[in-house]
Amino acid sequence: MVTEDFNISYYSNNGTSNLNVRPSLDYFFTDRLSIGGRLGLSWYSSNGNSNQSRSIAWRFGANFGLGEKVSIWLTLENGIVLPENSSNLLFTNLVFPVLLHPAPHFFVGIGPYLDGQRTLGESESDVDFGGGLTSFVGGWW
Repeated sequence: MVTEDFNISYYSNNGTSNLNVRPSLDYFFTDRLSIGGRLGLSWYSSNGNSNQSRSIAWRFGANFGLGEKVSIWLTLENGIVLPENSSNLLFTNLVFPVLLHPAPHFFVGIGPYLDGQRTLGESESDVDFGGGLTSFVGGWW
């Protein structure tokens, strides 16, 4: 199975823009269990200052069927972000989207995620947590 994440954000009120490109690949070694990862590039610009970062992540997942064309794909992802002008970050994401399989070898999905990140070299009190909603489009051959 191949999935892709592509995000573009622009905040005109702050003069801030952010572009993320993060393709990913997952392999189901059983009908339900997957292992995978992703590579990422990000560009950030705010008020004349810019930054670029690279990231790498690995993940494990479990897909639970809810019917013939619906499933939940729970994934736990860990990785590191390597910014150009600041300290490295460790992160963990928990994602649990509902997937719709309208055709063989193709799916779309949407669901919540939780994430946490910690700047390396700083105290444990500098851990940030967040969450939101994410969407997926993917398929396999």
